[in-house]
Amino acid sequence: MNTITKTWNAMYISFCLLLTLLFVGLLVLNLDFQAWAFERHQNQLSWYIRPILILPILCPIIDESWGISHILALFTSMICFVATINPTFIVKEF
Repeated sequence: MNTITKTWNAMYISFCLLLTLLFVGLLVLNLDFQAWAFERHQNQLSWYIRPILILPILCPIIDESWGISHILALFTSMICFVATINPTFIVKEF
């Protein structure tokens, strides 16, 4: 890999890591955002998508930046879906 590609790769990893830290910080410190995200997290589709997003984290064989970008996708997958109107009993129990 040449130096330009390594530089862009390092910048991409830093950007994804910064976005991940900002998202987690917002989720922990802002109670309104936390309630909004929890409503969307009750959609079961967000639960089913997580194993798919965990797999690339476990094997970043192609490039090390893939693991970082998939961690960002894993954290933000909880808010990608619409909030459910009537969550099922299993969701409420959990």
